[in-house]
Amino acid sequence: MKTIFIFFLLLSLKSYATVDTHAHLFMKKGLTWAFNGDFFDPIQASSWKDGLSSQANPKTLNESGASIVVISLYANPFFTWDMRDSIRTQIKQLHQFLEQNPQWVLAKSSSEAQTALKKNKSVLILSLEGVEGILENDQDIEEFVIQGGIRIVTLLHLMDDKHGGAAFLKGFRVWANPIAFIQSFFRPRYHDSVPVNPRGLTPIGIKLLKKLIAKNVWIDLSHATEASVKDILPFIKKAQHPLLFTHTTLRKFSPGERSISESLLYKVKETNGIVGLLVSEERMLDGIIQTQSCADSFAATVIQWNYLVSIIGPSHATLGSDINGSVHGLAPPQCSTDTPLDQTGFFHIGHHKYLWPALKKRGAHLPKNLQEFDDTFLEAWSKVKP
Repeated sequence: MKTIFIFFLLLSLKSYATVDTHAHLFMKKGLTWAFNGDFFDPIQASSWKDGLSSQANPKTLNESGASIVVISLYANPFFTWDMRDSIRTQIKQLHQFLEQNPQWVLAKSSSEAQTALKKNKSVLILSLEGVEGILENDQDIEEFVIQGGIRIVTLLHLMDDKHGGAAFLKGFRVWANPIAFIQSFFRPRYHDSVPVNPRGLTPIGIKLLKKLIAKNVWIDLSHATEASVKDILPFIKKAQHPLLFTHTTLRKFSPGERSISESLLYKVKETNGIVGLLVSEERMLDGIIQTQSCADSFAATVIQWNYLVSIIGPSHATLGSDINGSVHGLAPPQCSTDTPLDQTGFFHIGHHKYLWPALKKRGAHLPKNLQEFDDTFLEAWSKVKP
């Protein structure tokens, strides 16, 4: 009976075609010895708790049912000898995958992606998380953006750098930005009643931002401080780009600077932008009432999702899984979703095809046709012009 239910539910969601705005497929090259398993190996993660073992490979990517996946390239300066070379290697891995899997296409524009989808291809889009040590000059922009095909850039990431301030993470992860965190004891700042990093964009950061916008790069605001977002917004507004948060949770339910504020949600709505909801056990359970029935992370995800779409619309919200991003997935739910996630939880990219039926079963407000995710994302991307 469950098999029949899943079949017709997936059919009603038009082959579960969806967008993932933030997935690290090649994290081994970014974290080297600190990460277990490479992309072309069998996945190493076996539990939703395993954040530093590979959660994606060609097999699970092909099983995901995702129609558009934004691949986030990342190199950590503490684990990689040459950050630029790490990104080059990850791009080579991407092209190796494309050669072996012609059903996928690397799109460098919205129109290329639309053409691929019409041919029943799936689409990969390149993004870069953190520019320090990688996009330092015009030659780097030529190599990685113009020639390499990076089209989305998370300008600021975990730690303050010469470009600007990075948002505080929650719990022990706040130490990812140690100097700013220590300084906050002496100069505490708050926004929406949560501690925030007061550092905004630097002149160097503004200069790079302007260059990237001029090269048709979509700026991801996910890790920027409140002050940095304030500095970035005038340039995005001038370019008339939709706002983009590739992987975040809602501050209303998950208090912290790293989560998106309600005021920014309304700015996303004003620009017809995109928000990718980060589904992670540690980021979801803050918003759940533990005394209610089925008080699990699936219920918490539905709560955040429904609130998000009530503001920005059901097809402007999507998934930003942060697969291989060292975050936990979702534990097996307390109440049935009538999907295999009841046994495994959500922890690798192949689980995409079950996540949407599971959330729908638990009450998530989804578009009638999940192809609307593709259409809305590509419409927003089409407006990213100089």
